[in-house]
Amino acid sequence: MPDILESAPATKRYSEKREALISAATRLFNEKGVVGTTLSDVGASVGLVKNSVTYYFRRKEDLAVASFMRAIAVHEQLVDEAVRQTTIADRVMELIRLHMALQGRIHDGDSPPIVMSHEIRALPEPQIDDVFKAYTAMFRRLRNLLQGVETADWPREHLNARTHLLLSQTFGIRAMVGRYEPEDRSRIAERFGNILLHGLGTADGVWTSSGAETEWLARVPERDLTAQFLRAATELINEQGYAGASVNRIAEKLNLTKGGFYYYNENKDDLIAECFERSVATIRKAVNLTEAYGGSAWDHLCSIGRGLVRFQLSGDGPLLRSTASSALPDPLHRARVSAELRRITERIAGVVVSGLMDGSVRPIDPALASIGLLNGITAAAELRRWVKTADEANSADLYTRPMLLGLLCPVTT
Repeated sequence: MPDILESAPATKRYSEKREALISAATRLFNEKGVVGTTLSDVGASVGLVKNSVTYYFRRKEDLAVASFMRAIAVHEQLVDEAVRQTTIADRVMELIRLHMALQGRIHDGDSPPIVMSHEIRALPEPQIDDVFKAYTAMFRRLRNLLQGVETADWPREHLNARTHLLLSQTFGIRAMVGRYEPEDRSRIAERFGNILLHGLGTADGVWTSSGAETEWLARVPERDLTAQFLRAATELINEQGYAGASVNRIAEKLNLTKGGFYYYNENKDDLIAECFERSVATIRKAVNLTEAYGGSAWDHLCSIGRGLVRFQLSGDGPLLRSTASSALPDPLHRARVSAELRRITERIAGVVVSGLMDGSVRPIDPALASIGLLNGITAAAELRRWVKTADEANSADLYTRPMLLGLLCPVTT
């Protein structure tokens, strides 16, 4: 009979090494994407050869599933802690605090990293089905957090849309942590939670359309082949990451051969960089045209939000998610894209500052408001996963209103 005391340390070592591999893989998945990461990459990061890694995970997909399942379990744990609060507002605020604290520990190296959810689509079947099933269960758990007296009469599609908005904003906290001093994190969580709950406008802010976004959207459509390449590449990067958006896959989406791709494009990296530039240019165009319409800064923010969310759900979308920039292999492309993203974030923050000056925006942190608005706009591309009927026509009531007026603003039907 084996000695229990002798076998226990081996089991502990096995678990520790397995967890170390999941953490190492998570960092690489977040940096290079699931498709762009190999078992050899993971092994090298912890001092193991590929054959040693397969002792713990036979295939990369198994390791990816373990990373996603661990992340989902972490999110569920935070939801379970937050739901203990009495009111919905207190639950949401507690959830933001918990996520900020978690991302702070991860940033400081005191907690293992968690994989970003958009990489789930890079998984093959049947692994993707298993992970999506767990992710959907987590989403429903979060939706329960928003259920109470205030939301009892909300139609399911509105509840789902606002749950998606809340989830996307908690995910966006990851990008905030590095911008602030550790001592400020709790204060930032309070400010961001307040914006999420109560919106940007003053109490007398009117939710009306100036028509600016309608004119802007009419100017956006691009039907030439260059625009088709950019849209196809953007969709693939958002779903599969940089490596997953291969030349072959981009060409296949347009019913072209690999040779056809290179007939119109010099290389993939330049095309991907253009995808970022197109997304930033689209946001910039929205800001420029809405400001040219006149009115208050609050009017401008409403039009920017409505127009860009509609764009995300239109045949001309989506915008490229900003987190994809880290996977660009060319450091010059990365630097240029990062600078563009910073500038457009500051531009939106400037609109908020104008609102503070003209009195149409309540006293809030402009930088956090800008980050939250762009997070929400980016996440709108995934809205149909939770609300099948979401489209350009109903997106403002379903999604953009709570994004700008606050998560618990009255539902309009």
